Amino acid sequence: MQTFAVAVIGSYLLGSIPFAYLAGRIAGIDIRKCGSGNVGATNVIRTLGKSYGYPVFVADFLKGLGAVKLSMLIAPRLQPEWNSPEMFGIVAAIFSVLGHSFPVWLHFKGGKGVATSAGALFGLAPVAALIGAAVGFLWYNAFPAEVIMGDTGSMAFGGAIATFAIMTKTEVLLIFIGGIFVIEALSVMIQVFSFKYLGRRVFLMAPIHHHFEMKAWSETKIMVRFWIVAGILCSAGFALFYRYYFGQR
Repeated sequence: MQTFAVAVIGSYLLGSIPFAYLAGRIAGIDIRKCGSGNVGATNVIRTLGKSYGYPVFVADFLKGLGAVKLSMLIAPRLQPEWNSPEMFGIVAAIFSVLGHSFPVWLHFKGGKGVATSAGALFGLAPVAALIGAAVGFLWYNAFPAEVIMGDTGSMAFGGAIATFAIMTKTEVLLIFIGGIFVIEALSVMIQVFSFKYLGRRVFLMAPIHHHFEMKAWSETKIMVRFWIVAGILCSAGFALFYRYYFGQR
């Protein structure tokens, strides 16, 4: 029972570290008296800029992730009836978010806990966290886009998807699930090979979505048609998974 109490208190204290407040102090301000007054990464970004806000977001994310992972590590030390790493992780997630939202150091007036909740969810269910992040991105990326992922985000997503495929031994299905990305990459390879060795271009511009832009297709038209192709390829991938993989597990 003492170990359980340590996990609860430790998760709360870890979550209660006010990185947004500390960043404000480093910059010479009290973040609670600026912008929305919220002690969180969003207010730091609006008040101090991305150079302060992004590190605060990462630190808050790691609070939730660290609380969950550390608590799950100490779970096996308890008696069998309490020996549930998942239950420990859930409790740690709750108390780390409570610590962020109600930190004892700031008279129980903290932030909203979005980044800490995301970290805790990632610690409990990485796939669910990745799906949630993708859905959130797509929501704000709808035309006209308010958020653009860029190379860093797309490579991170691609690496995460590849990791999950390797862990589940479904690497071959990535050809279907990530069919659009395969087509984009192949279009670049074909363009480079053709121009270098044959002296002519197959596409007006590569990757292939730029080819359609050069043919005066609108951004919305390209996006929707790529969605349709991606949906068909994903359906084929899911069908193959249930046909050849699901029954073997």
